Amino acid sequence: MTRCVSSGTYTPLTHSPLSVNEVFLWFQVSSDCRYLQTSVVFEVGGEVFACTGKTVVDPGYTAVMSWQAIPPDEDLPSACEVGQTLSIKEVR
Repeated sequence: MTRCVSSGTYTPLTHSPLSVNEVFLWFQVSSDCRYLQTSVVFEVGGEVFACTGKTVVDPGYTAVMSWQAIPPDEDLPSACEVGQTLSIKEVR
């Protein structure tokens, strides 16, 4: 028995001997992990600081290969805007 599977941006698997689960796995590991990267630069007491975070848009292959996934703690809060003044809550 053969199965015909295709997807818009992938090379079609025409008459594939793969099962539905195998095709799903193939599509998962063949797609890239896509993310948005945000950088924030701020000044405190005349010192300039910067941090960068990543927000996953599509986990792609990392949905299956979770050890290569972007950790949730790399996400930056979206509560700040350009030119906004924030108060310091804690100094260590």
